[in-house]
Amino acid sequence: MTMKIKTDSLKVIICAKARERISHYVALAKGEVSGLGLVDEIRDEKGKLIGFFVSDVYLVKQVSSAVTTELDEKAVSDLLVELDEKNVDIGKVKLWWHSHCDMKTFWSSTDTDCVEGLSNGSYFISLVTNKNNDVLCRVDLYSPFRIALDEVTVETAMPDFGLLEECKVEFAAKVKESSFGLSSYGLESATSCLQGDDYYDFTDAQVKQLNELESKVEEGLITYGEYCEQFFEMTGERMIPFGLNDSGFIN
Repeated sequence: MTMKIKTDSLKVIICAKARERISHYVALAKGEVSGLGLVDEIRDEKGKLIGFFVSDVYLVKQVSSAVTTELDEKAVSDLLVELDEKNVDIGKVKLWWHSHCDMKTFWSSTDTDCVEGLSNGSYFISLVTNKNNDVLCRVDLYSPFRIALDEVTVETAMPDFGLLEECKVEFAAKVKESSFGLSSYGLESATSCLQGDDYYDFTDAQVKQLNELESKVEEGLITYGEYCEQFFEMTGERMIPFGLNDSGFIN
């Protein structure tokens, strides 16, 4: 029996090009359509698994109807051979995506049977979508124990067009930055939100840190937004004005 739980601790990020391919395939199909995809693991600086990245998706020969889609086994084998010949790690083929045409996204009994058949001793990601571009995603773990993580968050990665260096040159040529303080933009000091007795809640060392923080933003060493976030971390106070009001001050 499979334990099925919801999770918000993991996310699946799909390359924009791969996401667009899926959308086009689904729009072109009269009924259902399905395929496979490449998956990379996303880990934090401590090596903890925090998500998955779908770098590419593949459409293979199949027989589809209004409510079913069946991949051709030889076509799947040929795809794996082709990827291997291109030095692509076929162990990363861990995504099965399919559509429900105009129906809502859910896991049918057929879908569940298919997921069980994908057991590879590790994990597999399944994604169901429809012509409205609704998406439902699950991650099935097959080892060391059987569990399904359902309703996993799905995001589309924005493409990187490699414009950083071009923008750096243009920015240097057109933007002149100078040191500026809060008052030059009519920004209220965060520490000014702490009045009188409010300071009694802080030690001398904390007050010193707050003054040093204010000096940094006055000298242009950090942005006002960074200043506000660090102020909140130090004090727990959100009494920092955000957004310009009619008088030109941030509130």
